[in-house]
Amino acid sequence: MRKIINQIEEKELAFPDGIYQYVYSIIFLHPVHIIIGIYYNMYLCSTCGIIIFITSINYWKNPVIKSIARKVDMFCVFIIVSYHYYLSFYTTNKIVSSGMITIGILNYPLSIYLQSIQYIKISALCHCLLHVFISIGCSFMYHNYYIEKNGCKWDIVC
Repeated sequence: MRKIINQIEEKELAFPDGIYQYVYSIIFLHPVHIIIGIYYNMYLCSTCGIIIFITSINYWKNPVIKSIARKVDMFCVFIIVSYHYYLSFYTTNKIVSSGMITIGILNYPLSIYLQSIQYIKISALCHCLLHVFISIGCSFMYHNYYIEKNGCKWDIVC
């Protein structure tokens, strides 16, 4: 005998309709640091950024909690953000690059906590800030690696 699955329970969204669209919109900030990575010859990092951009768009257009798209997005994000976080500690300006990425990473558990105590809009804001801070941190990191590689003291003369 086949088991009938309740369709309503299987379609629980990460954020309610009308709020998850904010997170979906902020994802379109990612091409900025992808382009900065390409400009500064950080092609592997830019490719990783493109992967996160694609998986995030795929998930956040309809953020069903129990979906393959979520698992793929989270897997890619955990691997790629960890790689970027690792790289950020090997720049001359560790405080800015790794600091921004750290703030972004810390917004994830804060977002989960706020959602668990029913502060949904603030939770979505924290998730949006996660994307903003990680994007800024990656941009600074790409810039620092370019400056170090080319031996420039000031980027204005490079």
